[in-house]
Amino acid sequence: MITKAIHQFTAQVNWGELDYLIIDLPPGTGDAQLSLTQIIKLDGVLIVTTPQAAAAQVAARGAQMFAKVDVPILGVIENMSYFLLPSNQQISGAEALAKATPFGQGGGIFVADELKVPLMAQLPIDGRLRELADKGQPVLASEAEGLSAGIYRELAREVAKIVGR
Repeated sequence: MITKAIHQFTAQVNWGELDYLIIDLPPGTGDAQLSLTQIIKLDGVLIVTTPQAAAAQVAARGAQMFAKVDVPILGVIENMSYFLLPSNQQISGAEALAKATPFGQGGGIFVADELKVPLMAQLPIDGRLRELADKGQPVLASEAEGLSAGIYRELAREVAKIVGR
């Protein structure tokens, strides 16, 4: 079923002229990843993990499958790295923010080191990003100057540099 869905998604959808096609796959070393590599030529993959050790180990194992089939691993993204909490300190009239790491730390660095690729971004937990996504509003269009928008913009620039477009 997965192979059929991937084939339909890649061969039977009129995507028009694309700069990039980004496909979010489930974690692991399963059929979806292998099917995708057999159906289309991938310029590269970004491995996504969360900070927890168990998630990082699964991500690193999954990435090894792409290496075995000669798909370049562009880098690692650590999702749900932190969220910002207001602190009690004032800095130049603005409230200072402290990072909270409910899922721990280090998963992204671990995977990047294992794969010998860069850690490209540490994405925060951002309730506003979820609200915008639920409304179908891209954060870059709705809140272009926000923290999350800036992180995603920089990540896109780095990927574009690596892929060469």
